Amino acid sequence: MNIWLKELSIDDGKEFFDLLMNLTNDNSIYNRLIPDDFSIEEYESFKRTRLKLKNDSDLPEFITPASTYWIMNDNIPIGYGIIRHRLSFNQKGGHLGICLKKEYQTNEIRIIVSNLMSDIAYNDLDINEIVYVVNEDNEKNKQIVHEIGGVLIYKKDNNCFYKVDLEEKFRKERRIKL
Repeated sequence: MNIWLKELSIDDGKEFFDLLMNLTNDNSIYNRLIPDDFSIEEYESFKRTRLKLKNDSDLPEFITPASTYWIMNDNIPIGYGIIRHRLSFNQKGGHLGICLKKEYQTNEIRIIVSNLMSDIAYNDLDINEIVYVVNEDNEKNKQIVHEIGGVLIYKKDNNCFYKVDLEEKFRKERRIKL
């Protein structure tokens, strides 16, 4: 297993479209990015829109900038991840969002992906703290957030909000900012 992240690109091909369709057709996964009747033409527009979301300076204030990454196992796409550059009252969720194919939804892979995304948030986007939002009943995700250093900061509307201080996390792991 070789898990890594590939930033979304306008040149991404049909294998990534197929992944999105696979995620949409898997009823066990709630894929927020695309509708069930998503077409290959809409995929091209989707890529352009996701790339526009990355640029903070060109967005209205009410839209949250975000970077999108394909989650890869060797050279095979197995999911996607989103890093929100800041949090907003207009959205649900925290800084990181991960959607994986059903067969790759293991704690080990989720922890690897969360750590890879945390590295990007800290080193490339200058985010020093990330917030995870986990449904209060989701013990599996709460366990994962604890394993990567999350500390419960509050609960609201059946959601638990966890903070990970990335400076502290990387200091403990004896890593320096790149």
